[in-house]
Amino acid sequence: MSKTEVYIPKHLEPKSQPFGVACSGGVDSMVLLHLLMKPANTLHVLHVNYRLRGKDSDLDQKIVEAFCSENKLPLHVYVVSDQELKKLKKNNLQAKAREIRFGFFKETIKNIGLKSVYLGQHKNDQIETFFLRLFRKSGLRGMQGIKSINGVFIRPLLQFSKENILSYAQKNNLAWREDMSNKSNDYLRNLLRNEAIPLLKNQVPQIEESVLTLIKAFQDSNDFMESKFRNKIYEIKEHKKWNFDQFDQLKENEKIFIAQSIGWSANDALCLSQMRKSLKSSIYLTENGIQITKLKDAWSWGKIEKPRFELKVTPTETMPTTFKKEILYLDAAMVKGELKARYRQEGDRINPVGMTGSQLVSKICKDAKLEQYEKERTIVVLDDENIHWIYPLKISGKAIARPTSNEILKIEILLYD
Repeated sequence: MSKTEVYIPKHLEPKSQPFGVACSGGVDSMVLLHLLMKPANTLHVLHVNYRLRGKDSDLDQKIVEAFCSENKLPLHVYVVSDQELKKLKKNNLQAKAREIRFGFFKETIKNIGLKSVYLGQHKNDQIETFFLRLFRKSGLRGMQGIKSINGVFIRPLLQFSKENILSYAQKNNLAWREDMSNKSNDYLRNLLRNEAIPLLKNQVPQIEESVLTLIKAFQDSNDFMESKFRNKIYEIKEHKKWNFDQFDQLKENEKIFIAQSIGWSANDALCLSQMRKSLKSSIYLTENGIQITKLKDAWSWGKIEKPRFELKVTPTETMPTTFKKEILYLDAAMVKGELKARYRQEGDRINPVGMTGSQLVSKICKDAKLEQYEKERTIVVLDDENIHWIYPLKISGKAIARPTSNEILKIEILLYD
């Protein structure tokens, strides 16, 4: 067998039926689909249309549909909703796309009874991921790279390069679609792929093999740590409690490993170590939204606890001579529709008094040096068109009451902790 030939390694072949293949319409997934397509297989094709590239996204879907129709393969397509599309376009697109994609995969696994889902990442993806995780302080678990088997998800092409895959596609006359957004260096992964890694390879030809050797070393170290801390991790997960007498004795890399094993990040572990030295901080919010509380003898955690609250609106004829930051006065004639209160959302903006234009609520919270858990508990008061109050940080000038206002509304937030 040629060293450049692409194939499914024996130990990664489908062991039970039915199974799924994620197919975007790009060359990697079309090759994977072609490799796994055998008469005896009960293969289901899974495609996500993110609608991010207009007609090009629809053409991606059509090429997958054509292949499945020609080869009589069952196809399951998920088309993102208008609401999901808005969220994708705001920020952190790749993370949100991944969340949508894997949500669809897991739902399809459940509905159809798929035993596994095959994904088309290859050796180049592995190397790019290594550098991305290196930049992000990913810890031992992250630095072991993409695993060929991760639960029900299987990635059988990790030993093959992009060049190998393209050669296979051409040799077998496969049709595929090029995603032109991959040529844009707006995303760090694309910058690595298009600029940084080729430059490194030009200067250090063996860089890719060196990275793969390091990944193997990290995988071996990860296996050792899993064996060493398996019982401790199970106990911490089971009780949702991490005692300080255990936490304080661990080395930094061990804390990070355990933190990642229970669903936190390397940065979360480092922040908790700092909190152990702080007399003030007692609550921390992890990067994936878990609230951790520093008790007397342990870390304890659960979902973010947000206080119940009520919006109180009272018509009044006069304004006070002195103001409290917990009370807002609005001109009723300037309010557009119904007044309501809710927790802040991503993308919220306010037109602060004394400023020209609007400002992100998230930036105001950041400038106020709020802890992350406090940011998540920030309440805004708004009508059908504008946010009027970031309670109790900032007010808008859009409908602020003045002594000459004919009808004044006194606005209060009643908290029930």
